[in-house]
Amino acid sequence: MGSYWRQLFDLSTGVRRFLSSEALYGIGMGLYTLALNYHLLALGMSEAAVGAVASAGILTMGALAIPVSVLAGRTGRKPLLAGGVLLVSGGILLYAYGKSLPEFYAAQLLVSVGLACIETTEVQLLFGYSRNRREETAAFSLMFAVFTIFIGAGTLLGGFIPEWLGADGELRYRPVLVCASVVLLALGCLRAFWLPSEKHAKSAVSEIAAAKEAIAREAAAKEAIAREAAEVAEAAEAAKVAEAAVIREPESNESTARRLGVDGTPYVSETRGKSRNGANAVPLKATNAPKSVASWPSRTVWKLAIYTLISGISFALIGGFLNVIAKERLQWDDGMVSILLSVNGAFMFIGSLLTPWMLERYGVKRAFRFMYLGNALIAFVLALQLPAAAFAVLLLLRGGGFTMLSNMIDSRSMSALPERDRNLYAGMRSVFRSAGAAGTTFAVGFMLTAGYYSLPFLIAGLMLLIGYGYFGRYVQPLMQETEMGGHTR
Repeated sequence: MGSYWRQLFDLSTGVRRFLSSEALYGIGMGLYTLALNYHLLALGMSEAAVGAVASAGILTMGALAIPVSVLAGRTGRKPLLAGGVLLVSGGILLYAYGKSLPEFYAAQLLVSVGLACIETTEVQLLFGYSRNRREETAAFSLMFAVFTIFIGAGTLLGGFIPEWLGADGELRYRPVLVCASVVLLALGCLRAFWLPSEKHAKSAVSEIAAAKEAIAREAAAKEAIAREAAEVAEAAEAAKVAEAAVIREPESNESTARRLGVDGTPYVSETRGKSRNGANAVPLKATNAPKSVASWPSRTVWKLAIYTLISGISFALIGGFLNVIAKERLQWDDGMVSILLSVNGAFMFIGSLLTPWMLERYGVKRAFRFMYLGNALIAFVLALQLPAAAFAVLLLLRGGGFTMLSNMIDSRSMSALPERDRNLYAGMRSVFRSAGAAGTTFAVGFMLTAGYYSLPFLIAGLMLLIGYGYFGRYVQPLMQETEMGGHTR
């Protein structure tokens, strides 16, 4: 366990800077996610109307995902990431001062475009700063760990800022949205000027890859030399046998013609530098070098994209309205709900930190089985009528468990792909996740308007079981093959 923690924090410069800036992203999004639903409901909108606005935003993200991923390949991921944060900041500010439904849709449009830029570039940029697959997994988990602990801090602040500023009435949560906009504005500027350039990160990773390739070639060369020596020795031994046979039967031994050259020397030139199947022992260049960009999704990308659709439905059933559901089920005031959601952020933080350890300790198959079935069980129990204390505890466990499962899905799915497929998959992942989340969020809005505050948990449990079945049939073999050092098409 001690070596795990040392490896977890042994990070490259680009990864450390990225993770440091992630704290501001967590605070800003914590303020925003807590205040937005309350703000819109205070202005007289119904849960169904709020769900419709959110669904339109999710669909926008899905529609933009692939164009943004293509654009990232041309302009670079870092500029799009920083620009996306600034767009989200502007959209939140428009939400704060908007008064009509068209203004809210315009605000959601800005937020959605910004989030599309962020979600399509942040993981690939972080992986670009990483030196190897182990660091990719650790960096991804730490990114979510930092995000979740600070989103909890932002949520906690959001619950008390209106009280500190004396805000009341229908504009009670406007100051919280303004604070969120300012924090994200600072984050956009920080990431634009402080993160290392992608060229520097790629050159560092290329140097490591070149060193590994040189070591591999040297090992292959040594193996070829040893093989050739063995073949020469075998041929020499065969020549001795043939010579003895010639002495006994000088005119009729056909094996002599096969084993000796025309001048009587051992015939070994055709085997020199060859492996037993006739392939070159030492390749002049890597035969599995990835292409720079995939032009069409591979079978692996399609399988993972469908997997993302199922997980997007599972997580959107509760996540988009968690504060509203918690307030209704617990009958607590806004301050107490914000404290609960802050503690939930701490559980999500712990879950993010434990994700790489769980994968290394139990392997892909056992880790995913435990997280899928455990989360499904918690969701089913939360659908029951429970005392407030029991509901709150299970909600916290659900936060940590869902975060671990989400991190495992995203990190292992991206690592299962070669570099040439990652930009394309990032776009398709956003499209499929948005398609699932948009319809789900829209439907959940109507469920809550009708008063069915337990139904989302029940459906989430069922979707987790469906996701586990799909994972076992299609996704688990891909991830296990990656662990063995290969990629599939």
